[in-house]
Amino acid sequence: MPETLNPPDIPALLRSDGLPQAFAALGAVLVRGPELDRAGLRQTILDGLDATPAAAQTALATHEGLKTFLEASPAYLRVKETRRDAEAPTIQERLSRLLIKALDQRPASERGELILAVLPGSTEISLLCELFRLVEGNWAADHASRPPEETYFGASTGALRDMLFARVQSAAKKGALWSQGSPTAILWFWWACGEEQRVYAFIKGAMGDAKALPALLDEIVYRVATPEEEYDVIPVRRWSKLIDFRALEQSAVNLSMNGTVRDDRKKARRFLDAFGNGKSELYR
Repeated sequence: MPETLNPPDIPALLRSDGLPQAFAALGAVLVRGPELDRAGLRQTILDGLDATPAAAQTALATHEGLKTFLEASPAYLRVKETRRDAEAPTIQERLSRLLIKALDQRPASERGELILAVLPGSTEISLLCELFRLVEGNWAADHASRPPEETYFGASTGALRDMLFARVQSAAKKGALWSQGSPTAILWFWWACGEEQRVYAFIKGAMGDAKALPALLDEIVYRVATPEEEYDVIPVRRWSKLIDFRALEQSAVNLSMNGTVRDDRKKARRFLDAFGNGKSELYR
């Protein structure tokens, strides 16, 4: 594998390594690349993987293939997004839909058994949270009572939801949630489990945590690039379901002025600028 791939020869890698291994190898290249080039390189990689024929995606729906894909995913998830369309799929959604393409080729019972087998040994749960929410929606009481044949993961759906929910609770309790590839995906899965108040309280608690606060501020900001301008923004309307923005703004102001770590102060200032843009978009 060469040190750089510019542009990466995705078809050749897929032929020689298969999709999961190619995904991991390209993720390693992404991590090594200059920070300013990562978003563009990631876009090139994902466009190439999206165009992969269905037959080449079947390896994702195997134990080793899925494990490899999940463990490599943080390299992609942690590259900050620059979006040209606010309605475009997020990076976690794009990666989850790659999994869905592969899983769609297998019966529901096999999908559930596969995820249940991989989840206990996986240190990275972001994409599984996003995947579950995409295919199952909000886990309200009436939704949870559906017969197994109406669910994406068949008879394993309830057990999978419970196991994934337990992993989220453990990550939150240990303070490990913010170090996952996409805390956003995990928080919205948690919210979709009917845990609105607990997620709200967890995020409120993060505002007083010196390690969690900078991660929270950084997580909810993304960059928008239009032909006319570029700016940072927060989708305030959406996140207000989970976040007390009045309290978070005050925490960010305090961090921007009194933070002992330069990068944390920078994240706080970026958040405050993005929050101003997000609030203004509520009235557009």
